[in-house]
Amino acid sequence: MPIQPLFGKTYSYLANSLDIAQRQQVFLSSNIANMDTPGYLGREIDFKETLKNAMEGTGAMLTRTNERHLGGATDELTYIMSTRDKGNIDIDVEMSKLAQNNLKHRMASEALIRNFKKMTSILGGR
Repeated sequence: MPIQPLFGKTYSYLANSLDIAQRQQVFLSSNIANMDTPGYLGREIDFKETLKNAMEGTGAMLTRTNERHLGGATDELTYIMSTRDKGNIDIDVEMSKLAQNNLKHRMASEALIRNFKKMTSILGGR
């Protein structure tokens, strides 16, 4: 049974938020680890735009390479990325972004847990 009818868009919103925050954590950690690497370009995800595109369904479209193929969108998120020069990577800024990203991830996790607890309660669980 698909989970979408049970939670509506809430589940999709929270799942996408968790996915984006997890990927952002990887990029921010990489920025910090490579601050002194010559030629390294810092990367980060535009959280709001990526989540907006995911919720509107404006993600990546599949390309038809054969007339017998079906077209459509992928289930994968399309991340809106930006890169920065090495000179623009500041440890204090990156640590602040890590803390903000941690809060986004934690908020989405807590909301998802509350939704599952509510559903369990409705279905007669504890």
